[in-house]
Amino acid sequence: MVTSNNTNIGPVGILIMIVIYIFGIYNSVNANELYLNCNDTVVYAEGTTAGNLGISNRTHKTVQAVIYREDTKIIIYKSAMLPKGGFVDSDKLGIDLEPGTYDCKVAFQGLNSSGSVVTLETKDMQITIQQ
Repeated sequence: MVTSNNTNIGPVGILIMIVIYIFGIYNSVNANELYLNCNDTVVYAEGTTAGNLGISNRTHKTVQAVIYREDTKIIIYKSAMLPKGGFVDSDKLGIDLEPGTYDCKVAFQGLNSSGSVVTLETKDMQITIQQ
């Protein structure tokens, strides 16, 4: 018998786990299961150069990191899809920004079990463009 936490799950429990896995429910994103790690402050020498984003996916889901300006809600960066343990050390923004400091939000996006996009605002990020 297979046990989990000293609980006998039996053959029916095993069958349910297999069905859940086969239908991809196990791989879907639940907003409560997202974990974002990124730098709080990112400095770009110019609006077209790479900055140290330090974004990492600490979930067991495949997700995408999205950064948008808090004042305009314009998306300024989208990462490639990040698998479990995926990391973006340094990257350019998706649009050019004028010199200045911008308050931004960082979010992960993924698909839930019904195929809908789940977005969770997880962290503030301040982006500074020096020149």
